[in-house]
Amino acid sequence: MTRFTPALAGAHPAVAVLAPEPAARPADQPLAATPTDAAEFAVLARLSADAVLVAVDGRIVQGNQAALHLLAAPAPERLVGVELASLIHPDDAGQVMPRLSGIAAGSLPA
Repeated sequence: MTRFTPALAGAHPAVAVLAPEPAARPADQPLAATPTDAAEFAVLARLSADAVLVAVDGRIVQGNQAALHLLAAPAPERLVGVELASLIHPDDAGQVMPRLSGIAAGSLPA
């Protein structure tokens, strides 16, 4: 099952899209709460067969190989800076984007 979960991209709140569901952790603890967590998340994302995108302020800052393949991007640089909202169908954007923002802010459950 795909899961949206709070994460940190550097010092910025972000939303991680993960599948399968990650191991249990307190709901109020960001996924990358420590440098070790951040490093482990980076390895997990890089090696995952599932598409993983990290967005800050609504723009993609990194994506793994599966995301490149899914989005037909020839290189990671082609995804960096792309607005996350541009990847969401217009009929769904009104629901999806506020939810992702709320999850990143910690005001909505993942």
